[in-house]
Amino acid sequence: MNSHMLEELLKQTEHESLDFKKGFYGKLDALLKDVLGMANAKVKGSRYIVFGVKENAQQMKETFELNAPLDAATYQKVILENIEPQLICHLTYVTYQEQCLAILEIPEPTEQPYLMKKQYGSLHKDFCYVRKGSKNEHATRADFDYYYRQGHFEIHILDKYLAAVGPESRHAHLECSFRNCTDFPITIRFGGLEVWHGEQLLTRHRLFGFTNNPVGADFRLPIPLKQKLRITLILDSHLPTVYGLTWIHTDTRICNCISNYT
Repeated sequence: MNSHMLEELLKQTEHESLDFKKGFYGKLDALLKDVLGMANAKVKGSRYIVFGVKENAQQMKETFELNAPLDAATYQKVILENIEPQLICHLTYVTYQEQCLAILEIPEPTEQPYLMKKQYGSLHKDFCYVRKGSKNEHATRADFDYYYRQGHFEIHILDKYLAAVGPESRHAHLECSFRNCTDFPITIRFGGLEVWHGEQLLTRHRLFGFTNNPVGADFRLPIPLKQKLRITLILDSHLPTVYGLTWIHTDTRICNCISNYT
């Protein structure tokens, strides 16, 4: 975090991922309430609480020197001990117009919803807030429905090379892992693989099928909800082969674009 980033934040008004505070929190349960609300906000990207700034009703801002710097570990400790799943925050100090200000950054949350792990001050166990606009509100049933629909789908490439099926074959094997973390079954219908070297695209490979599924058959790879599947995919091979392997140099990254799943 630097002064340039702070200037960009000061150009904005308060919203779901930005809040301004004249000073540090007097009570830590107020901190937890705001952090919960921001962590559960239905927006992408990091969230920020800027200390030493007050925004009035006309959205004009006034800055205030933070005369008593706070140990960054103080906020992180109370957040880690009282909010679940684990939520990492970073408190940094920035000099702006010869004044010391501070920014609490909450990197983009990935495990919503976040709840109180135990009672702390006025906040009860399992307490949940959601920031909507510039206000914190109690989480509703609709909010929880939204969170549980947001499960993600993971694809991991396990091989570091494409293994040619045979000397004359135009097909290659690639072992991958699929993980369906959503609440719905997913079926992959078709896709492909891109091989990059730095910022240069080297090759593209069509996905034909997978082991135990004949190449050329109607390709369908079903993955049940909340399941992980390890499988060998069959792709077309365009790179020269050496002893049955299409080598990908170690400084080349393999990017997957297995797509069009329903």
